[in-house]
Amino acid sequence: MMYLLLAAAGVVFFFGIARPLFIYFKDEKDLHRFPSPSIAGISNWWLAYCQYHTSRSRCVHEAHQRLGKVVRIQPNHLSFTDPRAIIDIYSFRSGMLKDEFYETFSGEDFNKVNEHSIVNTRDRVDHGRKRKFIAAAFAQKNIVQTDPIVHAVVLKLVRALDNFCKLGPPTYPDGPKPGFINLYKWINLFTYDAIGEIAFGKSFGFLDMGDDIATAETGDGKRYKCHVIPTFQGSSYYDTLIASWSPLIDRLKKLTWFLQGNKNGGMFMDVVNYKVRERLRNGKPDAYRDLFENLMTDRNGEINLDYSEILRESNIFIAAGNDTSATGMTNAMYLLISNPRVTAKLREELEPVMAAIVANGESDGAFHYDQVKDLKYLKACIDEALRRRPPVSMGLSREVPKGGATIAGHFIQEGVSVSVPSFSVHHDPEIFPDPYEYKPERWLEMEGEEKRRALDSFIPFSTGPRACIGRNLAYFEQQILISTLVHRYDFEMVAPDYVLPTVERLNANPGQFWVRVRRRRAVPPSVSA
Repeated sequence: MMYLLLAAAGVVFFFGIARPLFIYFKDEKDLHRFPSPSIAGISNWWLAYCQYHTSRSRCVHEAHQRLGKVVRIQPNHLSFTDPRAIIDIYSFRSGMLKDEFYETFSGEDFNKVNEHSIVNTRDRVDHGRKRKFIAAAFAQKNIVQTDPIVHAVVLKLVRALDNFCKLGPPTYPDGPKPGFINLYKWINLFTYDAIGEIAFGKSFGFLDMGDDIATAETGDGKRYKCHVIPTFQGSSYYDTLIASWSPLIDRLKKLTWFLQGNKNGGMFMDVVNYKVRERLRNGKPDAYRDLFENLMTDRNGEINLDYSEILRESNIFIAAGNDTSATGMTNAMYLLISNPRVTAKLREELEPVMAAIVANGESDGAFHYDQVKDLKYLKACIDEALRRRPPVSMGLSREVPKGGATIAGHFIQEGVSVSVPSFSVHHDPEIFPDPYEYKPERWLEMEGEEKRRALDSFIPFSTGPRACIGRNLAYFEQQILISTLVHRYDFEMVAPDYVLPTVERLNANPGQFWVRVRRRRAVPPSVSA
């Protein structure tokens, strides 16, 4: 152990102090001209410190407010908040690829093959190949067909909340006081169960048990149980922290094998492995084409991928299909509960829709997608929540290609990492007046150039060829669940001025969100057990 610690200290000293100092003073890439907070220009420790304290986006945002629209946040990383940089960095024509940061999310499979997924592959050809079959899985027409499946999972959540309304929730050891539930946890249980059904044809069963205990299976078939939510989030926190030293990712992961965050990555992959093997045993569902089928066969029914690649892409299905969605929905519910005026206006839009459903004898306590998909104020509430508290708040880094590139009027040499933090752009008062106010009306009232500029600067799912392919699923789930919760329940926070904390790992997750839930009057009867 002492040898490992000394080796780690030597590696950190050389790559974390000596080498950055040499690069800084040599300044081959002409980065001295850009300001940097603290020691960020000469060392990765500044950004790592922010990441360690789960506040990366806040630190970067504050740096931009002090220093301007271009800030050097690492020795070889420039952050831009000029909206022109969005197109220059992320568009199809930019020619920029993901940088070394994404290597932290790759890893060896059970056969010691270092496999990349669609999220972390940096190869343009490989990414294009993967996107063909995965984008087809997330196409709107395929997502919409899962409406009955997602609707059934929503009803499970409604059933649990109805029981809390009648009987009261259990007293949680970490809760503020009796009668309150952690709404973030219950929404996260929902997203896991929903993605289980959508991607693999079978729920995780978390809503039924009221907990996130999942079955994991190692490569040699040994099974065990784990709490999957902290397992995934612990792994995400560790990976993003290690990625502060991109060239050292492989070495640091080997040297820190004993840390729980490192182990969590393997545990989460075991959960994915069990889910994949379960799906292979059960076969495809009869009622719909699950996402997994797109990994197994192409349009001609021929085998698509080998097991290693199936495992990696299935990992992305589960990771992207629950954590980001749960974060977005929880943030939206927090902002709605905190703004009674907005909630009241949204209910005015929902009431006649539900009244018509009840009149037709079709209500079971939750909305279907086709009943709410065209509601403009609902969509505005969701978009405004994604603007105000984007699930991925940090800048997603890209590498300037050979020959350099001009970004927001600045020529940047090749090999430099560049990014645009969505949180900062979303809170630019020149683009979004009163940026810290939750005002869904802005999306309905903007016109002309103002609207175009706002839409171009609205990047909760990034943009361009590497944009999030799960965008359709995210909106689909939010429109169904948020409309149901807002129409059916009243929520009370632990304090009227409560501020939901943000715990930024890779995603800017909310902290525990303790609320009291009550059934509203004049809503459809309770969902039957």
